[in-house]
Amino acid sequence: MYNLYRQIFIVSLCLPILFMYSAGGTYLYLYYVLGAGIIMASIWYRAKWPTLLVATALIMLLVSLFNIASTRLSVLVFQLFFIVLLAVHSRLPFERINFKAIITYIYYAYCFVLILSGVIDLIGLAQFLPDMFYIIERDNGGFRFNAFATESSYAALLLLIFYRYLYRESEGKLNVGFLMITLLSIYFTKSVYGVISILLILSMQVLSVRASMKIPLLVIGGGIILFLLFSSEYFFGRLSGLAESQSVEGMGTAGIRLLPIVFFIEKLQNHVPYWLITGNGAGSMSIEFYESVGRFYTEEGRFSTHMIGFIHDYGMLPIILLAKYALPKDTMQQIFYMTMFILISTNAGFATYLFFIFILIERASKNVETLKKEVGYI
Repeated sequence: MYNLYRQIFIVSLCLPILFMYSAGGTYLYLYYVLGAGIIMASIWYRAKWPTLLVATALIMLLVSLFNIASTRLSVLVFQLFFIVLLAVHSRLPFERINFKAIITYIYYAYCFVLILSGVIDLIGLAQFLPDMFYIIERDNGGFRFNAFATESSYAALLLLIFYRYLYRESEGKLNVGFLMITLLSIYFTKSVYGVISILLILSMQVLSVRASMKIPLLVIGGGIILFLLFSSEYFFGRLSGLAESQSVEGMGTAGIRLLPIVFFIEKLQNHVPYWLITGNGAGSMSIEFYESVGRFYTEEGRFSTHMIGFIHDYGMLPIILLAKYALPKDTMQQIFYMTMFILISTNAGFATYLFFIFILIERASKNVETLKKEVGYI
């Protein structure tokens, strides 16, 4: 029964808009409630928690105590909830819940909805789709598709995460059809993050094939990227904005997400901010910081979902520990992992389902690799 409970948790986490309740501008996701049950069960059974995540939680607490005057308790509790949930769930055996099968079905569900939505859009009937499956562009009224995610860029990154997991589980033996379905699905998200995701997926393929196939695959991959960029008015508009010297702002929503990094770099050019070490306390984003980065806050004006906000609140050490927690042992896999970690961190903060899924799945892959080495499979 408990394994079924965990399976429902994974499904609700990966298909958030199907399990979301909205009231008064506040969203409650089912995985919050199910996650609380998993935590209580682990306490009852006295499950062991990973040392790195325990250390992360302790540092978050100490930083907030050190900056007690600027700490918001509600933000601290909410983010610690995610740390504890990640610690608990990552320790539970994934094979007992058919984790690979669940992720495979979820992957196909995303691909089916995205491709179907894209085809319906091509024949001019996108307005008849359920409105939870698409986002209408404010600039040109065009449709971007998100399937079961809360926005199109999240859908693209989720497909990247799912593909990498299934790719590693198959030891690089996914067929060409699987690859093409993934690329087409990501294309219909019409997200700049989708283009980057496609580049990473093609890189995985190039590194896994024999030497004689690398150049042809690079040529084919390059052609696919160029086709995606210039066959869509959405991508072409983004490129035009950059070409017209609009800088980061010319990239639209993707550019807005990069503004915190621009702010961060500008700060480092002057001096190393003390908060890289001491933090500022949970939910302590200053008015000056918000005015600089723009639009990364809730109606309360304090809680940032961007990873720069997490660094601002707690310093660099917690994010380093989080990154190390799911870091693969293989050098090449480490490069892909850190690239994805940075990419996702520019779009989603710590206490978001996208970042949680990424760390959870990467840790699952790491557990499998460790087990195989221990029993002598590889």
